[in-house]
Amino acid sequence: MINNQMKPYKLYVREAGYDEYGQPASSFIYSKTVDVAINNKEYKVNEKDIRYVEATHIGLTQDKTLSTDMKLVDGDTAYMIRYTNNFGRLAQLSLQEV
Repeated sequence: MINNQMKPYKLYVREAGYDEYGQPASSFIYSKTVDVAINNKEYKVNEKDIRYVEATHIGLTQDKTLSTDMKLVDGDTAYMIRYTNNFGRLAQLSLQEV
């Protein structure tokens, strides 16, 4: 059932470096393609001065090499990996849509 939801995502890894002014800067470089099944976990509408929606998702994958601060991208949608749990048959990812 989960295998039917698996979809290829481009994995980007954070690369630390410096910008042209010598300040620490980070950018993402393409690493590989991984199959991930992503489902909605929670949507929150935050209202203070500005109204915006914060979305969190759960992802399942067989690739256990993923870690925090990596990014999964599919077209216009990007997810930051916030937490990984590799203690099962599938790795569980806590994702935040950016």
